[in-house]
Amino acid sequence: MFRQILLDVTSIFISQLVAGVYEVRLTTWISYQHRCSKS
Repeated sequence: MFRQILLDVTSIFISQLVAGVYEVRLTTWISYQHRCSKS
């Protein structure tokens, strides 16, 4: 039982971490594209 809860928490944590990394990369890439198109 405890093991299942631990697995659930771990998977949620990992998915949140991955989503955060992708969001940062996406926003960085978008701002980079805007900067390139302006100059």
